[in-house]
Amino acid sequence: MQNDNEINMINTVDEKTLKKRLLDTRKKVNKERKNKKKLRIILVSIICSVILLIVSIVIFLYYRNLNKYQLTTEENHNLYQYFQGVKVEYKGKLTIKKNNDEIKLSQDVGIENIEDAPIYFSEVDNQVFFAKNMSLIIPRIKNQSYRINYFSKIICENDTNQDMAYLVNKYDKKVYLEESFLYDGDNLYFFIYDTSVVVDGKKYDLDALSYVIVNYKGQIEIYDKTNDKYTIIDEHNNDVIATIGNYSINLSTDVLMYKDDSRLLIKNIDNLPLYEDK
Repeated sequence: MQNDNEINMINTVDEKTLKKRLLDTRKKVNKERKNKKKLRIILVSIICSVILLIVSIVIFLYYRNLNKYQLTTEENHNLYQYFQGVKVEYKGKLTIKKNNDEIKLSQDVGIENIEDAPIYFSEVDNQVFFAKNMSLIIPRIKNQSYRINYFSKIICENDTNQDMAYLVNKYDKKVYLEESFLYDGDNLYFFIYDTSVVVDGKKYDLDALSYVIVNYKGQIEIYDKTNDKYTIIDEHNNDVIATIGNYSINLSTDVLMYKDDSRLLIKNIDNLPLYEDK
């Protein structure tokens, strides 16, 4: 039979073994927990990275498309612009891209750098396209001007012998435009409806979708859309005045004139609120 000392030694050994086993088990469990935690962190990091990558791609594509306008669907479009009386035509599959202040038009025959002049559709008489932001001035609203974004179109329709103009953005949202005109913040005035312009006593009657460029005491350019006629006046002595309905615009000083009041047109177009149907 075992004596008490032997029994105590056995119990001591068993306790040491049990403690060691418990310690080993605890270390193993802690290690597994740490490994699982690391795995979760890695998986979460991978998932977050994938989500961030997808979001970045979506944002990149959105802004890339925001600065790109595809002018073709199933048919090709022919466009044209005038530069100081010279007509420049673009034909074939056309895409217009905007990069900061640079505007490029790519076509079947290559890439063209285009400027700020309105762009007209050769096969559609009642539409015009703008590749830059423009200021929209509604004379009825005295204390506010608006902005129309680049890649917008103006469409002029005739309803029961009355012209009706509409603003169409790149997403094809169509908004009615009352008696108004566009201004580029510099020297170009685009007339959405019929107008008349007087230069040194001579009157020019212009139909809708025509425009005038006035350099103070310098050259004047007048484009008559209906007749596709471009007139250049090398110099003038008096201020150039346009009339729209009951309102007058001094194109030389950029002032909209009312019967008993006047206001200077804003040149910083990008800070103006975007136009919505009022």
